[in-house]
Amino acid sequence: MGHAVARQGSAELARALDLTSQIFHRDGLFIDIGRLHSIRLASSRRSRSCGDRRSATPMPAPPTPGACWPPLDAALKPTSFAGDVTGVRAMGRDRTGVDVTLPMLKTAPAWSLFKDGVAYSLILIAGALAATLAFAIVLGAPWARG
Repeated sequence: MGHAVARQGSAELARALDLTSQIFHRDGLFIDIGRLHSIRLASSRRSRSCGDRRSATPMPAPPTPGACWPPLDAALKPTSFAGDVTGVRAMGRDRTGVDVTLPMLKTAPAWSLFKDGVAYSLILIAGALAATLAFAIVLGAPWARG
């Protein structure tokens, strides 16, 4: 079970959610909710076994290796050329005074989505041109015969 909060300014919320989650695991509330909604319970049981070994206050490390899952690292992987993008952006800002943000070139997920979006757009444009040509031929054929 995990919770996501903003990276900055939400330490208290993260702590409250962490403690609440530990208490719910310890008391078996997550398992009860899972049973109520017919959810497979293997991962909840593993988490509860982790919660049984610790008190409501978190321990600095899991009691046994592999018993508790580590927190998810939600940091986005940068692209191989993210440093170059930052350099070009700084150079453009210095020379023109215009600060252009290029987030789609800085992280791998954004770059992948950007490439897919460009590819789909080109496919749709080609399809629209082909459909327009076909429509024009079908409509224009009776008048072309004379």
